[in-house]
Amino acid sequence: MLNDILEAHGGLANWQTVTELTATFTAGGPFWRAKGWPGDQLDLTARLDPRTQRIEFSPFADATLVLDNGEVSLLRDGEVLQARADPRAHFDGLDLKSRWDDPLRFGYFLAYAMWNYLTTPFQFTYPGFTTRELPDWQGMRRLAVSYPDTVHAHHRDQTFYFGHDGLLRRLDYVVDVNGGADVAHLVEDHRTFDGLVFPARRHVHPRNQDNTPDLGFEGITVELRDVEVKRAR
Repeated sequence: MLNDILEAHGGLANWQTVTELTATFTAGGPFWRAKGWPGDQLDLTARLDPRTQRIEFSPFADATLVLDNGEVSLLRDGEVLQARADPRAHFDGLDLKSRWDDPLRFGYFLAYAMWNYLTTPFQFTYPGFTTRELPDWQGMRRLAVSYPDTVHAHHRDQTFYFGHDGLLRRLDYVVDVNGGADVAHLVEDHRTFDGLVFPARRHVHPRNQDNTPDLGFEGITVELRDVEVKRAR
């Protein structure tokens, strides 16, 4: 199953020549303002290393946000304004309704999430990841994925759903840093950039007890506009 998924998204051999991705996107939805961000959306450019968990965003809070193997920093003109070596610990004691009172919380959440989204499904082949096929659900094939401790993610165990064409349709997880919210994350509008396939639209919903998404509430949206691929020569 995993080989079929990798091929549907552009092929592992193709991915292995990639040295950097630059993606432009908009993150929207009521989540951001509810958490304390001064607005309903973020228009960002992300540049990431596809091999190690390093990603940077600009402009972010009038600066550049960098997540580098777990350490998050806010920089302006090369000067470090704020930094945290253990950003996940700064969510301890917060629940689903807690507001995030500083940009590093938002930056950490968005940075680890987008790095994972933009490297799926190829990251499943990286050291420490394990996968296991699950029974189909509503016509979709399912893959249980366990993440290593070295990769920051919403949760260590997640479930990915794929169409019979091998393309990603949905992922389920618990958001550890947001009070353990149960999420059904739907994806659509797959687009090809330099031979690699990415979903251009993402919609994040609460997940009901019967495993269906609560389509009555859409907390976060992500609209991917462009991806530039840099390759080894």
